[in-house]
Amino acid sequence: QADDELARSELARASAEVARTRATLAQMGVSSASGLASGLASGLMVIRSPLAGVVLSRDVTPGTVTDAGAALVTVSDLSTLWLDLAITEQAVSALSSGARVRFTVPAFPTDTFQARVVSIGGALNAETRTLPVRAIVQNAPSKTGSMTGKLRAQMFATARIEGAERRASVAVPEGAVMLLDEKPVVFVVRASNDGKPNGPVRFERREIVRGGTSGGIVQIISGVKAGEIVVTDGAFAVKSEFSRAKMAEG
Repeated sequence: QADDELARSELARASAEVARTRATLAQMGVSSASGLASGLASGLMVIRSPLAGVVLSRDVTPGTVTDAGAALVTVSDLSTLWLDLAITEQAVSALSSGARVRFTVPAFPTDTFQARVVSIGGALNAETRTLPVRAIVQNAPSKTGSMTGKLRAQMFATARIEGAERRASVAVPEGAVMLLDEKPVVFVVRASNDGKPNGPVRFERREIVRGGTSGGIVQIISGVKAGEIVVTDGAFAVKSEFSRAKMAEG
């Protein structure tokens, strides 16, 4: 009886292994035992991807010995892509599932693409203070010959969520923002106390909170008020003077 139960257990295990192997062969395009035998006899086997798409990488070459389960080829369907966004804390209140997103990519600076928000993170990133948001992009070429189909995986994008409340904010050229003591700063021009229009000026260091960047322009969330004069082209020279003065004090 013990031998009989052991034999039945082995038979069940072998049957399960046969079913698993048949399913694997079906995914590879080998639908019958005769097809497998033919492949083994010729030394060749055709492996078909379970989905249609674009080959992103090929990790094997002819003659390579591979292990079971090793990745041979990476295939991706680029007709639908994910757009991963990092939303600032100030814009979180304007987010909603299904909101439309317009974005641009450096590869096609004159084109504007669209996406839909499908997932909103439950917590902010502790380091960047941004909320992870995911949107879906329809990238399949259309019959009208529109701009879809141009996007590729791992591209960088600058996005704007529609429906958000419009607010006035301060913006400066990207070259005006410097990193001093590992913090983003700008330098504000202050007139001297003598009141002369052409008198000497002084520069005041301001730590800022950056917002989004678009077309070389950086949004300033806090640290600078509208109407204040900010150093732009000469910001690096002013930073050097501040660093030199700090070294002299030390």
